[in-house]
Amino acid sequence: MALLHTLALRPRLVLGGLFILSLLAFLALIPVPRIDGKLIGSDGLYYFAYAHTLVFDGDLDFTNEYAALNIPPTSPRPTLAGWPANKYAIGPALLWMPWYLAAHLIALIANVINPQIAADGYSYIYQAAISIGSITYGAIGIALAHRCACRLGSAQAALIAVTLLWMASNLPYYMIFEPSMPHMLSLLCVSLLLTIWFERVRHADHVPMGIWLLLGTAAGAVVLVRTQDAPYILIPIGSIMWQIIRSFRSGNWVQTRSWLIGAALASIMALLVFLPQMLAWKILYGGWIVNSYADDRAQIFFWLQPKLYEVLFSPFHGLFTWHPIYLAAITGLISLAGRQRTLALGLLAILAIETYLIGSWWSWWQGDSFGGRMFIGATWIWAIGLAALIEQIRIKQIAWPALVTALFLILWNGLALAQYRLGFIPMGLPPTWQQLTIERILLPLRILARLRGKA
Repeated sequence: MALLHTLALRPRLVLGGLFILSLLAFLALIPVPRIDGKLIGSDGLYYFAYAHTLVFDGDLDFTNEYAALNIPPTSPRPTLAGWPANKYAIGPALLWMPWYLAAHLIALIANVINPQIAADGYSYIYQAAISIGSITYGAIGIALAHRCACRLGSAQAALIAVTLLWMASNLPYYMIFEPSMPHMLSLLCVSLLLTIWFERVRHADHVPMGIWLLLGTAAGAVVLVRTQDAPYILIPIGSIMWQIIRSFRSGNWVQTRSWLIGAALASIMALLVFLPQMLAWKILYGGWIVNSYADDRAQIFFWLQPKLYEVLFSPFHGLFTWHPIYLAAITGLISLAGRQRTLALGLLAILAIETYLIGSWWSWWQGDSFGGRMFIGATWIWAIGLAALIEQIRIKQIAWPALVTALFLILWNGLALAQYRLGFIPMGLPPTWQQLTIERILLPLRILARLRGKA
């Protein structure tokens, strides 16, 4: 425990070390042979297509991108412009742009030295660059979550919390194995939004104009990357509305006016940041506000029949079933309500809204998902809850049982990751309880048998 206390005093060393380990793990996997010959995959191909067409073609015609990446349009019908459809958000490509352009510069230089190295926007150089960008963004988002968790409890509890999330949740899978998915970008944007609100808006009497603009920028980025993350914006909105009502009731017209102007500035900034997505919708689908996911389905949400239990506890990618560390974080949020009632209840409410939104979606199991991947954007909230739980464990002096449990969760997650990635359980089909328990425990023996069979 003395070692943990020492490391807690040097969080940059721990967080930096975890970032470097994640980056090295990704780089080490690059030479591994892949069936499709690409580093990126799944939904990441469509986000990547945005980056290529913006830089190389200057339009939103994905015909050549889909052909080069060997992927179909996201709808059998062409868009109003007559181009292949792309239902995914433009935000990830925009956040990747510095990394993508840097890769293009490297590719151009490399092409001069060796003409066989293509500077065509598709090669491993570009794919690795945007993936490294995602890993970096995810690490920054986790660091922001750690910073805020420190303000609610001990530095030791905060560091242990984010370390556990980094190792015992589905976060490392989408950071190392599928960084082309938008989840690390979502993590960053939500963490940035909530950090600005938590540190500079939540208890402030006066908020500078610059902070309002930053808050609006972060809010716009949240929905620019994943429109499904819009519920997280309700946290600062609710807080700001309460401040306006409170100052109005007290007769403080100057403060009321200041908050109203600030809220308006933040809203305008959020709209400006989200404008690229609206322009993309207008060009592709003919409307400024479009549900592009509904383009190829009669109904995508079943609001009166949400699969709430399944989203949380089903063997088919259930959030708590696959990653119990999130259930521990929920327990921590409940315990936090004793001393930070409004904050804890607000965060729990947002998680409930997210659960309802995901449960109402036709694909509530979230496709080929390693656990409940759509909850990764809530890492800031998970860190707050888990840190609160760890703080209670420290106070009650039950550290050793908790340490054993934490090590078990890390090991269990490692086995789950290997089981999922190596094909011992189906990615897009429901696994059985036996596969998630007994077969997971026996996984090392099965891997050994597979290796012997290849020898």
